[in-house]
Amino acid sequence: MPSFHHLSNFSLGWMIFLTAFALRFLYLHIFGIKVGMDSIFYTDGARFLLDSGFQDFSLKDIGYLGYPFSYWAYPTLLAFLDNNTLLIVVLQIILGSLGAVFLFLMAARLFTRTIAVLTGFGYAFFWEVFQWDMYVLTDSLFLFLIIATAFLLMQILEKKGGVYWILFFTSTLLILFLRPTALPFFGCLAIFFTWNLPLKWKVAGIIISLLLFGMIVGQVFTHAKGIHLGLSGYLHYFATMFEDGVIVRDRPSYQMVLEWLPGVH
Repeated sequence: MPSFHHLSNFSLGWMIFLTAFALRFLYLHIFGIKVGMDSIFYTDGARFLLDSGFQDFSLKDIGYLGYPFSYWAYPTLLAFLDNNTLLIVVLQIILGSLGAVFLFLMAARLFTRTIAVLTGFGYAFFWEVFQWDMYVLTDSLFLFLIIATAFLLMQILEKKGGVYWILFFTSTLLILFLRPTALPFFGCLAIFFTWNLPLKWKVAGIIISLLLFGMIVGQVFTHAKGIHLGLSGYLHYFATMFEDGVIVRDRPSYQMVLEWLPGVH
């Protein structure tokens, strides 16, 4: 293993960023933009917001079902980019590369320099991560925001306040508006922030976490016509996707058949 001790964290961070960016951009150049099951929903949502002049965020006309907060962020971002899927993918590539740098900086604070370098470059080359930067889906931004929130939290714990608190709350709000699976993450934050406080606050944090977890479980196990599928509905939904061919880890045998989507020809 070569020695990196003569290089500053700034230099190593740039090396990791440029490596991650070059790898992702090369992959984009060769294979192009990818679409997933929800890509049509996001692009239609962006078009709906543009047509309404950002006046109507209900998204009901494009099949928006349930979840009063989540799923707004991605179509809104797409709309601000004039529904340009290439721009959103390039932005995801930049943020995904920055996520590798954040992981390197966090590992450098927690572990050895060697582990930090392996973490940064490992994330840059990790196929199961960087492939999602090419999709018009929330996965890439969700991963980046989780990493960024953890990085900002580390800065706050090191007594760096001010702008870090603002960025921290901004990133957590973006996570909330990005996808409903963020709710357990907020439960973890509730426990984290109350763990060293008096017992009553610690109990409150645990209760909040359990309530958020219960909300997610309730969404899966309950059924409401037009809103939630219920457990059997979800099983049938995913089984149908596998049968008809949707994206699963970008394997050719699972490429999405767009004709399977209602109204798409």
